[in-house]
Amino acid sequence: MKVNVVTADCVPILLYRTDGKAVAALHAGWRGTYARISERFFQSLPEEWSHPGDWHAMLGPSIKADCYEVSEELILRFKAEFPDLDPHVIEPTYRRLDVTAVNEHQLRKLGVASTEIHPDCSRCTQTAAGEFKYCSYRRGDRHSRQFSWITR
Repeated sequence: MKVNVVTADCVPILLYRTDGKAVAALHAGWRGTYARISERFFQSLPEEWSHPGDWHAMLGPSIKADCYEVSEELILRFKAEFPDLDPHVIEPTYRRLDVTAVNEHQLRKLGVASTEIHPDCSRCTQTAAGEFKYCSYRRGDRHSRQFSWITR
């Protein structure tokens, strides 16, 4: 079984069960992150599959806070929605939203067995030759996408 998710700056969340019986891929942009897509995923599973402690997560390359400027209104919405998360984690610098950190927080709070974060930023990471490594909507790649997949 292979599942994939298509992104351009959003966080691809790849999940697999500890027993190897299932995999999943989620698309977590700011809207999905705000709507708690990870929590909704686990709620949608049958009871025998829904225990987050039986799952591991990998958050793939995505736009990082240094490159993700958003409105002050959106930052305030996130701070109100996630009062248990340090506001400096949500907004490490003025008007820079860290969707990766918010998703990691949600996964840890749910009790996922482990969470790994890919360090690359989809907007600014370059190869040794100076070419951009990923597609980025924020950088202007309006018709390109990045595919992330996981197999069982």
